Amino acid sequence: MRRIYRCYLLVFGLVALASAWAQAEEKKAPAPVGKGIEEVKGPAPVMEVVEAAHDFGQVAQGKVLTYDFRVLNKGDAPLEIKAVKPG
Repeated sequence: MRRIYRCYLLVFGLVALASAWAQAEEKKAPAPVGKGIEEVKGPAPVMEVVEAAHDFGQVAQGKVLTYDFRVLNKGDAPLEIKAVKPG
């Protein structure tokens, strides 16, 4: 019985060690660059969203709601928004 307990303890320790090592490796990896984002030289648009999310709270079913998000261009080139998807 003691032998089985030691084996379980050893396996649990190895799994915990491997998990901690994997998490440490994830922190070292550089953040992925978003799709379509690339380094730009020269004038470039800089998008600033004043309020990135809006909570309507409780809403009755079937009620149509609208909200206007303010998007500003803080850069020195025209900002083109080609697609928008709800989150």
